[in-house]
Amino acid sequence: PEHVRGNGPEQDYLSRFYASSWSHIDAAYNFQLHQMYFALSPSCQGTERMRFFERPESIKVMHYSSDRKPWARHFDPAGYGALTDDEWLHEIKRTFKGYRAWVLREVAAIQGEADRS
Repeated sequence: PEHVRGNGPEQDYLSRFYASSWSHIDAAYNFQLHQMYFALSPSCQGTERMRFFERPESIKVMHYSSDRKPWARHFDPAGYGALTDDEWLHEIKRTFKGYRAWVLREVAAIQGEADRS
């Protein structure tokens, strides 16, 4: 396929290359935590991701698509190494717009979600 400018050129290219043999896999095999919190939006009631709130053990593969990667605690000990597990989890979650909007109920984050809709 031709080169198309995008945010993930390698992934985009492979997606186009294999488009004819593509098949759907369940979100449990490509679970992205930041998307989880968008399921809490009032406009998303009944979405398939809600089941992961009820049964998180059904997640098979965690896709770390956030800015903070789990290994940062080991590779950046000066920045994150001293954090407890709970502090580290908070550090990760606070980068998610959906978490700030629908869990923390930050007014600016909720407005951002409304503007996005």
